[in-house]
Amino acid sequence: MRYKQVSTKSAKTLHNLYKWEIGIRRNDICHEGKMTVCTLQHTLYLSKINVRGEWMLKLENLSERVNQKSLLSSINLEIAAGEIVALCGANGVGKSKIVSAIAGIIHPVSGRILLAGKPLGKKTKSQIGFMFQHAEFMDNVKVKEMLCLFQSFYINPYSFNELVHLGLLQELLLKKTHELSSGEQKRLSFALSMVGRPLVLIADEPTAGMDEEMRNHFYQQVQIAVDEGLAVLLITHSREEREVLAHRIVLLKEGVVQ
Repeated sequence: MRYKQVSTKSAKTLHNLYKWEIGIRRNDICHEGKMTVCTLQHTLYLSKINVRGEWMLKLENLSERVNQKSLLSSINLEIAAGEIVALCGANGVGKSKIVSAIAGIIHPVSGRILLAGKPLGKKTKSQIGFMFQHAEFMDNVKVKEMLCLFQSFYINPYSFNELVHLGLLQELLLKKTHELSSGEQKRLSFALSMVGRPLVLIADEPTAGMDEEMRNHFYQQVQIAVDEGLAVLLITHSREEREVLAHRIVLLKEGVVQ
């Protein structure tokens, strides 16, 4: 998303003349073709909001039970191309179960998951990038080797240099994965999640452990990808992540979307 700094007077003039909306959060949603003026650190910014595209990820009546206990109950959730949806809720309410269902780690007892209108399967799942909360990498493998390995899985991956830029990995290329700090692991995980130019990014607590420089870089890179049509499901407890990134916030409570 691109921002142009404007004065308070100019913002009010634009609002009065063209009915452009004034918001108090960076990503306030406006109507198609309009503009929004957003506040960020007490400075007004003007931003053109992309018109959201068709639904890219859709969960329909997703339910999961274990030992007769309901973990997810008829979950319905839709995320459009060019949209970031934050899924929030206390620990243990089912957020990780939704991620696991999308990843194919668990198989819900009912419901279905659609990607770009097609049932999620082996081929379509490759069009989803995952940033898991606790990333697991192969031991004794260098960062640069991980990047090259993941590139080999896709027909049209991001270039090596693009991936290095995405994760700010230049100084980490010769490090082995087990030598990375938690924040460095997140940087690598982000680059790997984007390597195949996914249609959807599932990001579970993506900035946990990142320093301020990398968090800001992550926000910027995600916004660029979203401007180009990426759909993002953001699982987060971070107020900053929600305020900076989210277009919509969905609350999950006891396995039910509120």
